[in-house]
Amino acid sequence: MVTANLSFVLASMALSVLIALHVTEALHLGASVAGALLVLNGLQVVATQSPVSRLVEGVRPTRAVAAGAVLNAFAFAVFALLPGAPGWVVGAGLIAAMLVYNLAETVATPGREELSVALAHPARRGRYLAVNQLSWSIGQALAPGLLTLLFVHGPAWPWLFLLAASLAAVPALLRLERPTTTVPDIPSENGTLTRV
Repeated sequence: MVTANLSFVLASMALSVLIALHVTEALHLGASVAGALLVLNGLQVVATQSPVSRLVEGVRPTRAVAAGAVLNAFAFAVFALLPGAPGWVVGAGLIAAMLVYNLAETVATPGREELSVALAHPARRGRYLAVNQLSWSIGQALAPGLLTLLFVHGPAWPWLFLLAASLAAVPALLRLERPTTTVPDIPSENGTLTRV
């Protein structure tokens, strides 16, 4: 779960690190366009968070999070294809990619939060949640340098990297649905062994 979560951390950092850079440097549009995309993100998430959460309420959290990863991959593919496209394609593509990116956030977030708690053994929940939070800290520390380094080699590279990371998270998330073949025994507080 922590490894899969890292792909979402990097994806979320695209909003603060990569969008403005991509819009101004790769697509040669004004900074106001990047600002408008950030506003679109905030408005869409606020407006759709409750309805989308209700829609995915009956879906297994692992599948909802995996669906969010697939949506992210689609958005990143569109972002990667935009440099060099005709002007009207760039405008329509930016809006479409941003709408899908925002949808991925609202689809995956409730399930990710639920999984981070549900997968942690109650006796060791604090440690599990601390490791999960560490994935956020590591991702936030690595993302600016990693994404801008990839961008220097070509504007599509950071998007392709994020696309690959998002797709790689899907089988890892779906694997969480299957029980492991060896389940470790964990001593409980009264000294007896319990199965995870």
